[in-house]
Amino acid sequence: METRKEVGGGIYRLNETLTLVNEELMENGGELTPELEQKMESAALTQVEVVDGLQTLITKVKSEDEAIAAEIKRLQALKKSRANGLEGLKRYLLTYMLNNGIKTIEGAFCKVSVAEGKESVEADEDAILEAGSVKSIIDVARKNLPSYVTIEAKVSKTALLQSIKAGEPVPEVEVVRRPYLLIK
Repeated sequence: METRKEVGGGIYRLNETLTLVNEELMENGGELTPELEQKMESAALTQVEVVDGLQTLITKVKSEDEAIAAEIKRLQALKKSRANGLEGLKRYLLTYMLNNGIKTIEGAFCKVSVAEGKESVEADEDAILEAGSVKSIIDVARKNLPSYVTIEAKVSKTALLQSIKAGEPVPEVEVVRRPYLLIK
């Protein structure tokens, strides 16, 4: 049986070694280098001390990782909340300017203008896919394919806009321009 002095010395060596291992792992990106392994072996720890000590270190690191993950989640939520607030302020300013017929406001620190957005389309994609024979073509193709191959129909809004500009009639589609703020 070990004496108190031997147990105390072992605990000291264990703590010292684990502190060193933890610090060096943090510094070198988590890589267990041959030099670090040599330092662990030269600490004159028993197998039980090594196993118990490493388990303690593993538990500590896992606990710290959980705390870091929780902090990251909290900060991401804060960032999203702040971004939503900024977007709300911009929407308010845009609505104010549009409702009052104001195109430009020059402040002491910035210039805010209402700009016309690019042409884009608003489309009922389901209605477009239902029109014509698109759905029936897809149904026939699905029946002839193995179960591990899928087909998905997707409406290209860019192609829709080009078709409308070319004069092709496209039902369930509207060309719109959404104004936005320019802040300089």
